[in-house]
Amino acid sequence: MSHPQIVEAIKTEFVPVLVYNNRPGEDAALLQRFGEAAWNSQVLRFLDASGKDLIPRRDGVWTLDAIAARLTQALETAHREVPPYLRALAGADAAGEVGEAGTAAFAMDCFWTGEVRFGGIPGMLSTEAGVLEGREVTLITFDRAALPFEQLVRQAVSFDCANKVYTTNPADAATVAETRLTVAPLTEAHRPPTRSDQKRQIADTPFASLSLSPTQATKVNPFARAGPTQALNWLSPGQRAESKIP
Repeated sequence: MSHPQIVEAIKTEFVPVLVYNNRPGEDAALLQRFGEAAWNSQVLRFLDASGKDLIPRRDGVWTLDAIAARLTQALETAHREVPPYLRALAGADAAGEVGEAGTAAFAMDCFWTGEVRFGGIPGMLSTEAGVLEGREVTLITFDRAALPFEQLVRQAVSFDCANKVYTTNPADAATVAETRLTVAPLTEAHRPPTRSDQKRQIADTPFASLSLSPTQATKVNPFARAGPTQALNWLSPGQRAESKIP
């Protein structure tokens, strides 16, 4: 809850109300009204103007991406626009609310090219440069609801980033086989290269000093040098100010 972009999202998109679970008076009355125990852990609830839950109550939500996914879901339920940076903070958890996050790896001549090409595709959640079977690969996580695997493979071919495709399930492998591309299982043998090889386009730009979530970095990387103003779309207002890019 203390993450800067989570705090920023709550302050700008919601009316935050803090209720303590160990205080008498109004706090105790609110706990009773909403059926919350006085001994429970942190509960994050989203209410409409009438005091009704926008989305089902859930406790035990602790991680950054899970909290961001709940914020995203509440805004969508209220028919409010979700800031791209908030959806990016949710990463694969945002896909999990409505669909399924998929994983695959694509071999190519240069994984830097792969990160740039794949990162700009709508529905892409994260990319990672890596090495598998001695080949340079881009390991990706994508939202199947927004980016069907068949479409992803077609785009990889158009990018010349599909020398070999590594998949995690038989259905995806069958899809690749239909295209006559070389396909193999994605194993734990995949390894990332040095950290300096990740999101290479961000290095030595104003975006390098920002604390970006994996999905934010994935989305910023394709535009960090070629189109900085497009990259700004994936930053929160505070991050934009910090980057000092007009």
